[in-house]
Amino acid sequence: GKSRFAEEIAHRSGKKVIYIATAQADDLEMKVRIRKHKERRPKNWITIEQFCGDEFVYKKEFPGKEELAKAKKGL
Repeated sequence: GKSRFAEEIAHRSGKKVIYIATAQADDLEMKVRIRKHKERRPKNWITIEQFCGDEFVYKKEFPGKEELAKAKKGL
């Protein structure tokens, strides 16, 4: 889906990736989805779990880095 597509773009960029995970595990289905997402991410990616953050904040904190923002729903 959308997450996998965005992850592939980030991976192919060859840049350092900072993955911003904003989903919350509200139920068993989300817990399973989150676990699968974590398992397929390359180990060298930096992951920030920020449940209520705005991805634009990270552009200021991590200039020049490839960013991948994950939204709980709707992205």
